[in-house]
Amino acid sequence: MVDSLTWSEDGFLTLLEKLVGEAGHLQNSLPDLVPKEDR
Repeated sequence: MVDSLTWSEDGFLTLLEKLVGEAGHLQNSLPDLVPKEDR
């Protein structure tokens, strides 16, 4: 099943940029440790 998945490079990079941009708002973000997943 996983073998059938294909990603375009542009689509993957766009998704990766969005995920990295949200990293500071997750519960394991130090030093605040205040979860903000509901943004």
